[in-house]
This record gives sequence, C-alpha cells and structure tokens, in this order.
Amino acid sequence: MNHHAKRYMRDLECLGFVRDYDAQTKGIAYRHPNDPEQILKVFDAMTDNSITSGIRKANKIADTGWSGPAKPASIKERANVTRRKDTQAQKREAEAVQQRADAKEREIEQQDRLTSRDREMRNIGSLMQPGHGR
Repeated sequence: MNHHAKRYMRDLECLGFVRDYDAQTKGIAYRHPNDPEQILKVFDAMTDNSITSGIRKANKIADTGWSGPAKPASIKERANVTRRKDTQAQKREAEAVQQRADAKEREIEQQDRLTSRDREMRNIGSLMQPGHGR
C-alpha cells in the first residue's frame, strides 16, 4: 500500500469513519455513522488526486464543513501552478542576489571614499612638513 493510501486511511479514521470488515468490495471499505449506506473504498495504488477527491467526499459525509484543499484538477493547471511557483522563486532569488550585489557595491564605494580621504589627508600632511615646498 502506498503512502497516499495510508494517509487517506488515517484521514478517514480521524473523521470518524469505521472500517467495514464485512463489506463485499475490492479494497478496504470505510463507513461513517452519518451515512452508513455510503462506502468509501481505499485501494493499494491510489493517486494523490483520487485521495484528494476522496477526502473531500469524506468531509462532506462527516459534515465538517470543510471540502479539503483546493487542488488543480487538470495536468495543465498543475503545471501552471508549478511554473508560477518556480517563477516566483526565481524572482525572489534574483532580487536577493541583486540586493547582495548592491550592498557589496556600496561597501566598496565607502571603502574607496575612505581610502581617497585618507590619501588626501596624508598628502596634506606631507605638504605641511618643513622643507617640502623647496
């Protein structure tokens, strides 16, 4: 049994579903006291999408008022969501790199200003030494 199916079983048990050992169906059957006629089945190789729709159905039966996480239904929608997340992550990384570069550039400019100021002060000091102007 894959991890999706195990997660689904845990979620069903948390919602108050009881395993029905007498059910004559393939897979593992669960029933809820709110609707004993309705059977939710758990199979060995369930996908994440089938688990999500099952959890929504379970929440509806258990009358929790929550329909589960909103997941994109089609492959195209999931790809668009993934692409948007990747694009946002790339933008954040580019902004962080730019901020680090700007900070480093400001630090270098500050160091250059201090160095040139120090050089000017040493030059003025050497010009004020006796015998330097002859």
